[in-house]
Amino acid sequence: MKRLFAHALILLLLAACSPSGNESCSEGGEVCIELHAIEPITYGEPVIVTITVTSHRDIPELGVSLYHEAGIVVEGPEGWEEGLLHPMVFTGGASWGVAIDENQTLVFTRTLHFPSRGYFTLVAAASTLVFRTDTLLGVHLTEQGGTVYYANTPIPYTPGPLPTTDPDTLATVRARPSPTPWPILTPFPTNTVEITSTPYPPPEIPPPDAPYP
Repeated sequence: MKRLFAHALILLLLAACSPSGNESCSEGGEVCIELHAIEPITYGEPVIVTITVTSHRDIPELGVSLYHEAGIVVEGPEGWEEGLLHPMVFTGGASWGVAIDENQTLVFTRTLHFPSRGYFTLVAAASTLVFRTDTLLGVHLTEQGGTVYYANTPIPYTPGPLPTTDPDTLATVRARPSPTPWPILTPFPTNTVEITSTPYPPPEIPPPDAPYP
């Protein structure tokens, strides 16, 4: 449940930053990026995603990355598009560089293998040393197939029944004897010592005219 709430929160945060719900542009509008998953998604089969990058200036080396949760595997870099710079696959994602011209759009296709059922988040980013933009989507994968959720798409969720204890376990718990309380200890008597003192008499002061002995 925590994973579902975190997944929904990420999508809501992205929706606040991306008016179209999927396309995201850098603050200065230098480059925009989109991330899509090809549907239908079949459980146990690879998932195809596309990353679309559009540049509004000449960029000799634009970094493009795809981040994913642990357990997901990205095929490559063998078989990727030609002309990529420093293509690599690492734990938790994949990245590559590309030279892109002004008003040019490039589409990258990646094949992913999901480990099991559940909710998964994919993040695509385009960046240089000066600017950056990213976008994401969520995939809910079950044995019946996968559903893709973009930033402005609500995630339907119906909470299930609370967990219950089976009758045998409940009867065993009820049959257990109540714990025996520890005896109350009687505190030791407090010894009160009364201190008395006799004040010393004041010293005798000779008269002013009498010589000091």
